[in-house]
Amino acid sequence: EVWAMFQRRLTDGFHYYLEKLGPLYYETLADASCLDSFVRTDGPECTAVTFNGTSYIQRSGDLSGNADGKTGLVSFWIKLDGDDNARMTIYGNVDAYILVERTTAGKWTVVGANSAGTVILRMTSTTSYGAANGWHHVAMSWNLATGLGQLVVNGQDDRASGSILTNDNIDYTRAAHYIGQGTGGLVADVTQLYINFAASLDLSLAANLHKLYSDGGKPVNLGSTGTGPTGGQPIIYL
Repeated sequence: EVWAMFQRRLTDGFHYYLEKLGPLYYETLADASCLDSFVRTDGPECTAVTFNGTSYIQRSGDLSGNADGKTGLVSFWIKLDGDDNARMTIYGNVDAYILVERTTAGKWTVVGANSAGTVILRMTSTTSYGAANGWHHVAMSWNLATGLGQLVVNGQDDRASGSILTNDNIDYTRAAHYIGQGTGGLVADVTQLYINFAASLDLSLAANLHKLYSDGGKPVNLGSTGTGPTGGQPIIYL
């Protein structure tokens, strides 16, 4: 267990810094469903960050190279460790102009707003997820210019009806960004957190989905800097 401040590379030449000390540490996953047939080229197999509900990672200042836009691609593996009725934030920027979270109803959700604060993106899962689900994979992809909006859990389309996909720019460029901070905090193990605001993928195509989630239901190698899925580095890669 590492109880001191650590730094983790997210993009080339850019680091997040832990601003609130606490029991946030790396561990090697013991779950065989995560480890089987998966070896990272840049380190140990499938390492994860454990969030205990009060620990979080925060970037004070905007992300290097960040820009407002209409596209987005999010992917992560997660094992929720409790608080099944609590709201849990995976990622957000200040004032939640972009937010990836699990709601109090247990639904995975992404919400985005334009510079005026108007919600122009909203997708929610049909299924509720909690600690009993163990390790599972969540992928979200959107392109507001074309109307693409997908939410896939464990390789299956799980997007509920009633999504909002308005052709406008999401205000990604804010003065702070955080992982695991928000109402209720985050009580979970997280690995392969990938966030890319410069690209999207049509996840209905198996070849695209398998860039994030193998056809055997395992993690795939995204590359040491996360360039595997699209060829470009994501804005956040944990």
